[in-house]
Amino acid sequence: MWGCRRVDPHRLGTGRAEDRGTNLAGLKGASSAQLKASSTPTVRQLLYAMMLPSGCDAAYALADTFGTGTTTSARTTDFIAQMNTKAQTVGMTNTVFDSFDGISPTANNLSTPRDLAKLTQHAMTAPLFRPIVKTTTYSTGGTGGTSALATWSNSNLLVQPRPTGYGHPGAVGVKTGTTTAGKWLVFSVTRNENGSVKFSALSHIRW
Repeated sequence: MWGCRRVDPHRLGTGRAEDRGTNLAGLKGASSAQLKASSTPTVRQLLYAMMLPSGCDAAYALADTFGTGTTTSARTTDFIAQMNTKAQTVGMTNTVFDSFDGISPTANNLSTPRDLAKLTQHAMTAPLFRPIVKTTTYSTGGTGGTSALATWSNSNLLVQPRPTGYGHPGAVGVKTGTTTAGKWLVFSVTRNENGSVKFSALSHIRW
């Protein structure tokens, strides 16, 4: 949902967000892009931080930036509501979001393979989504950059070249994930000019 929601052309590369999510990601035991608390990454950088290493700190910063309200809590809550509205617009009738990063505080963060396939198909129509999710590594700018890491690597091994990954022909993303339901992978493979979206919810084929 994040990739789809944030890759609307008029919302990309136009704003800056100060990271406030590194400590939160650590407290949750979540994956992190290790954003520096003093940095001001662009929205584009935050999208790479979220989609490649699954940075929950980047998701937090984006929710705090694009949500509406006078407090961080109000802004992130508002953004979750925006996510649910977008899901209904896309036709995800069996989806409910209760968090901005997929770490459910209520065990009510729900979706289905069909709904995630709809989301992927919609996201692939956004000009900048495909280039982001098929990127293998992204430089963060070194020691003076936005992250404690020099590069962010895509956790989707289908797009990583051999021998590091599988180097699957035509693979262009999309996203790995881990929830209480297990490990999963939404992936897209282009076989012709039209492309095709495929989805897997089987944990043993995530990697």
